Amino acid sequence: MTDDPVSAPSEAEPEQLELLVGPLDPAPLPSNPDEIAALVRRTVALEARLATVTAHFRRRDAAAERGDGRATLRDGLKAAARGLDGLWCGAPVPDSAPPLPLPRISIVTPVLNARETIAETIESVLGQGYPGLEYILVDGGSTDGTREIIQRYADRLDLVIAEPDEGLYDAVAKGFIRATGEVLAWLNADDLYLPGGLDRVGRHFAAFPDERVIYFENLLSIGAWRFANQPLGLVDFRRLLDGHFLFQDGVFFRRIAYDAVGGIDRSLKLAGDWALWLALARRYPLRRLDGHVSSFRVRAGQLSEDMAAYEAECALVAARLKPTLSRAEWLADLPGRIGLALAERLETASGRLGAHRRFYFPLALDEDVPAPRGIAPPAAAPARCPITDTLPRQLLFASPDTRFGEPAMNDVWYHADSHVAAIGPEMDRPTLRRLHEAHYGGGLREIKVPAEGSPSPFRHYRGKSHGLARAIARLFPAPLRRALVPWTDDTHAEIKRMARGLLPRRSEALRVLDLACFEGDLLDGFQAEGFRTFGCDPSERAVEAARAKGHQIWLGGIEDALRVIPAEERFDLVVMVHTLEHATEPLAALQRAARLLEPDGLILISTPNLDSAQIDLYGPTWAHWHPPFHRFVFSAKSLAALAAASGLRCLRTRSWSHPYWSWLSLKLNELGLMGAVPHGLAPDPETRNAAEVTALAARLFQDWRGRGDYLYAALKPDLRS
Repeated sequence: MTDDPVSAPSEAEPEQLELLVGPLDPAPLPSNPDEIAALVRRTVALEARLATVTAHFRRRDAAAERGDGRATLRDGLKAAARGLDGLWCGAPVPDSAPPLPLPRISIVTPVLNARETIAETIESVLGQGYPGLEYILVDGGSTDGTREIIQRYADRLDLVIAEPDEGLYDAVAKGFIRATGEVLAWLNADDLYLPGGLDRVGRHFAAFPDERVIYFENLLSIGAWRFANQPLGLVDFRRLLDGHFLFQDGVFFRRIAYDAVGGIDRSLKLAGDWALWLALARRYPLRRLDGHVSSFRVRAGQLSEDMAAYEAECALVAARLKPTLSRAEWLADLPGRIGLALAERLETASGRLGAHRRFYFPLALDEDVPAPRGIAPPAAAPARCPITDTLPRQLLFASPDTRFGEPAMNDVWYHADSHVAAIGPEMDRPTLRRLHEAHYGGGLREIKVPAEGSPSPFRHYRGKSHGLARAIARLFPAPLRRALVPWTDDTHAEIKRMARGLLPRRSEALRVLDLACFEGDLLDGFQAEGFRTFGCDPSERAVEAARAKGHQIWLGGIEDALRVIPAEERFDLVVMVHTLEHATEPLAALQRAARLLEPDGLILISTPNLDSAQIDLYGPTWAHWHPPFHRFVFSAKSLAALAAASGLRCLRTRSWSHPYWSWLSLKLNELGLMGAVPHGLAPDPETRNAAEVTALAARLFQDWRGRGDYLYAALKPDLRS
């Protein structure tokens, strides 16, 4: 006898099961009740036989997969390599890679009386557009109208199992038994998959055929709010034994791994998912992928509310699974321990030294959120990249308008590949223009303070403090600080510095166009220096004010520039000062601006800087997020890519910081996301000095490294091609 589980199966092979595609001469359809009953009996028998054969081969494959199950040095080094790959290489296959055959993914949703959420959950799965999707719903006996909702999707679901069950994990196990996919996962009836999530999962498993289990750190949905969950880091068997928890919506595993560990324990009532992760982690490295694919809805009545019972069940499971290792077994397991510890330490070091975990803003463990009174949650429709039109992989946080107090909720998404943030849900131009006219046209402005004692997410958020830089800035006397970082508007001087040596030489006066010129204040400075000044703005009131100063102004937004400006007009300098981030289609806006330029002309862009060090300090309370008015927040990298896609070349970038924007961030940080701090207010003495210290620290240590609060880019037509 051999010990090889493949060559020595534990049971005899079943005889060949013949399932004919169809006879050459099909038999006539049954014509009487006896013939129909006989056909039904044969069909049931064939299905039962097929289930028996399938179960046999699954057991055989699981036995082969199990092997001896002990960790080796190679396993430990593989785990470390997986950790490094997740840190710097990124898990998804690049879009430019040749297409790979995607595995079939089976999603199981257990449901019991989920009338209010089940339709949204089903839509989030069916809307994935994944080509190899199998979706199974297991209804344990809903009586609140859930079954009627499910019935509306019956023709789009692969299987609906409607029968009583013994609890959540019994229902999940029933679904997995009937599933035919290579990759398995389950999604609770009140949670969601984010668009494009299953595509990421399928592409990863296709690219890494030896991978068995992957997981993502979930989003939390609390009423109208969405936030990143507390970071899980790298998870292994020992960390799970210590109580490390994984949300089931973000874990995906191959069928062969699920069968190899014996599947889910159907007898458990509260900790079945944790027991499954523990069993999988005992045998396989758990691979963490960056970003989010699902959203976990926190609501009343969830199993996790009974934490005492949950922890008691966990203790029983741990006592059963926790290994008692002999000295020889402990030594054999040591390389695996070292490999996983090394991977975790490398991840921690990279998080400190790089930007791997920079845009990660989980709520504090003791932080509460306000009730959603009057605030509807945004649709789960991630804002696409303005350059590549791809879906994002990470949500940063949700927020209402923190500048003027508009109540609608917004999501701030991050596109790691292009290094740009995008605000969702998408907003049409008329709505955005209406909001601009209501709030950018002046009028009474006041700080809106959250109600006494009410929660306000990220109030007094403290990120990376840049303590040394701020300490040095505090050593400067107040008069010297104000001389070095004045509160005056230096935009014109900054533009002159950026344009030095880049403007074309003409015998006649240069022509400058300011897109979104407002009342022409910036054009006034150019006019005083002998430029011929032109502008474009969507506000009739602002257009009239700018024309009264002697500037030639057209009525329209930056997207309308080609339509409202005469076709024969060309300009030597086009400026877009804090304008591009407001555009719903920034690529189209920049392409249109490029067509208004002389062949040797120059475009100067000023926009908030996604690389700003003050994001590290203030997090979601950084003033320049400014949803919903800002639709995108760019970096030097994304501006260069946007320029290249517009036929332009980025010649120069530079960042600056201004104490007024630091003051806005500081005031909002005091209030949290339920507050609102409009621009146009005079700084109060209490926070004025702190804002000057922050701005001076940026001037001394951050601006010249590209980490200032806002960014300038100088672009010219790319004539090299």
